[in-house]
Amino acid sequence: MESELKMNFESSTDVVCITSDEGDALVPGTEARAVAEQEANATGKSVTIRNPVTDEVLATVMPRPRSYAGASAAERAR
Repeated sequence: MESELKMNFESSTDVVCITSDEGDALVPGTEARAVAEQEANATGKSVTIRNPVTDEVLATVMPRPRSYAGASAAERAR
């Protein structure tokens, strides 16, 4: 069985697909992680970076955990 190398999207200007609950976007690979992190933190949900041709998952970006220090009960319930 031959193993396939995953696309190194972070050092490539080739386009990758960012997939979230909000929809899909095509961005250059060099910008993909930053865009995915911003989307994940804004929505509070994971975002997937995929190869737009093969649909192979290249990375999954999780949202940054929220800090509840000093937050009111209403803010923590969000």
